[in-house]
Amino acid sequence: WFFDGGRKSLVLTGNVGMGKSTLMKATSMAIGQLYFYSLGSQRKTSMYVECAELQTIYDNDQSKFDRLKHCDILFLDDLGVEPVVVSKYGNKTNLFIELLLCRYEEKKPTIITTNLKRNDIVKNYCNSELMQARVEDRLFETYDFKVLQGNESFRIKNAKK
Repeated sequence: WFFDGGRKSLVLTGNVGMGKSTLMKATSMAIGQLYFYSLGSQRKTSMYVECAELQTIYDNDQSKFDRLKHCDILFLDDLGVEPVVVSKYGNKTNLFIELLLCRYEEKKPTIITTNLKRNDIVKNYCNSELMQARVEDRLFETYDFKVLQGNESFRIKNAKK
């Protein structure tokens, strides 16, 4: 997936406890190291953020939120736990959609983990049919969806041993 020009984004989805976040954290660390140790002009920025932190970042550190929008590769962990719409100074914003559309326009890869199913992402984050069609079109064009299979959390399996 990543070595195919590095322009394709990825969504890891599946039940709770399948290892999506663990896999993404390891991938973000490895890619971060590769990017950090690249030579000068080839050095790139990667950022990891838990979606539960998005509103706090947006409310308190607009420059960091802007860096999330524009970094070379973004890792978003646990999409679906953050508020869908946030309000700041009376302006309502859908943070995920803002990130998604900005990164789409700039052709920047994004790696996402979520427990949401593919179609639920669009339904949860879009409040109109037009927006649903627009987001769905961009999601399915630029993202590979990989489902981590399993019914029982690895944490529960380990606790039973």
